[in-house]
Formats: sequence, C-alpha cells, structure tokens
Amino acid sequence: MQPKHRGLRVLDDRIDTLVSESLASADDFLVRELVSDMSILKFGTDGWRAVIAEDFTFANVERVAQATANFWLANPIAGTEKKAVVGYDRRFLSDQFAKRVAEIFASSGFVVTLTAQPSPTQSVSFAVKAQKAVGGIMI
Repeated sequence: MQPKHRGLRVLDDRIDTLVSESLASADDFLVRELVSDMSILKFGTDGWRAVIAEDFTFANVERVAQATANFWLANPIAGTEKKAVVGYDRRFLSDQFAKRVAEIFASSGFVVTLTAQPSPTQSVSFAVKAQKAVGGIMI
C-alpha cells in the first residue's frame, strides 16, 4: 500500500533502499566470511603441507577427503576396486584426522581400511596394491 503523503512515500522509498543495501552488505559479508574460511590449499610434490590448526584443520581435511573421494568415484582406475586405505603417523592428532578421512570415504561408498596404529607411508602404498584399492591417504 502506497502512502498518501509524498513525504511518507519518499521516506518509504528510502527505507526500502536502506534495507536493500543492508541485505546486500550482509550477503557480501557472508560470502567474504565463507571464502576466508575456505583458504586455498597448497600441494607440493609430496602432498599437502600445512600448519596444524592454521590451514591443516578438520574442515580442510574434510574438504580434501571429499574432493578426493569424488574424483576417484568419477574417474575409476582400471584394475582397482572401490576401496581406499587410510594411514597415519605419530604427529599430533594424526589418528583423529585419519579417522575423519576414513568416515568420509566410507560415507561415499568406499570400503575403507584404516591402519590400527601409526604406520610408515610405505605400508599404506603396499596395502593399496595388495588390496587393489583405488588409492591411499597418508595423514
């Protein structure tokens, strides 16, 4: 319903503009916050290296695990089965990060082998070959 008085109509239009601007600012803020939380992950020749609790967080580990699972599902490798091997070493929270990775792969339909104790990288590679798994993840 339009106000009868011109001054009220101008005020009503101004309120609409302020509300629209506020909503746009809120949207911009949310996008900035989401993007800043999703830092760019950097991989080298030996995998992902990051500082624990800075870039190496549960949220980022989950992102990488899900992306890897999605890639392996979309690009099956001949001669392999829908299996993944997840291992970890003795670093801080490595077992917890590995457990979360295993959960994500299992929820994506993979049969997952999670090492029962800290293991060398080579044992994960051996298990991948022995089980004809599509791949392995070493935390």
